[in-house]
Amino acid sequence: MQKLLNVLRVIRAFYYLRSFHLAVKIGRYEVNPRIFHPDKKSGKISVTGFGIKLSREKHLFFLEGYRYAKSLKELVNAQFYVNEDENIIIELNGVRAIVQTAEDLYILNEIFVDEAYCFISDSPVVVWDIGMNIGLASLYFVSRKNAMVVGYEPFKETYEQALRNFDLNPEISKGIRTFNYGVGNQYRKVTLDYCYEYKGDLGIWGIPERLRDRVQNVRQREITIKNAPEIIDSIVSDYPRRDIIAKIDCEGSEYEIIAALSSAGKLNLIKVIMMEWHRDNHAKGPTELTETLLKAGFVVSSLSPNSQFTGMIYAVRV
Repeated sequence: MQKLLNVLRVIRAFYYLRSFHLAVKIGRYEVNPRIFHPDKKSGKISVTGFGIKLSREKHLFFLEGYRYAKSLKELVNAQFYVNEDENIIIELNGVRAIVQTAEDLYILNEIFVDEAYCFISDSPVVVWDIGMNIGLASLYFVSRKNAMVVGYEPFKETYEQALRNFDLNPEISKGIRTFNYGVGNQYRKVTLDYCYEYKGDLGIWGIPERLRDRVQNVRQREITIKNAPEIIDSIVSDYPRRDIIAKIDCEGSEYEIIAALSSAGKLNLIKVIMMEWHRDNHAKGPTELTETLLKAGFVVSSLSPNSQFTGMIYAVRV
């Protein structure tokens, strides 16, 4: 039945677009073909309501992420444009960022629409951004009152894209310090699979099983991981008058990070933890994390604990 529906979507898309290549793309992503308008002369694709023209070579990911782009535009008044380098730029809530994949649009929606990392604090804080990715959450944090950020991203290509996003925001990014390595339970170098299109899903476990049929252009990358207790000691030393908020989204390394901080007696240095947990073929889940945090004196909220793949944990030290 699903295959038949996919075929019908492709036929419908071809009827409106007269392009088999685009019809296959749009049919796959379940997007209404009427909102896209190919121009035969320029080869560009106009998008209804967005005022942008997409390149077939660089921007077809926008079709896959269209529902997230629409959500961002309608719910937080995000604006999109294409710059002179043919990059799609998003502007929202005083922040600019380069959008290069459908996953970028998903993460932007998660941060700025769903506000997965929203917090309210009258006192100055420093956010320990573990799993900085391309810097979208870091920009969200420093655009808020009283926040500074120390961000950690181990993959070089991803880290360099974060720096480009910070360059688009020269004033607010003054509050961000960045480090091109990961956080874990000990110093080590690890070689892992890497794919830029799904960079936000990659971590110490490699490519998740649920993505293996979709991921292409996989390359090997060596990353450096450093000791979490030593890192938090340096943060306390550099920001002695700020509460520490830990944002942890590191695709499986959360288990060793929390365990290492607990063993070293360092969890008491953190005021708030906002953490995405992951479950893959490694049979992990939120229970181990929540039990450790409860023993350390946190009040814990665990969202989607029975999810097959992922969920959120919010922990506050009272």
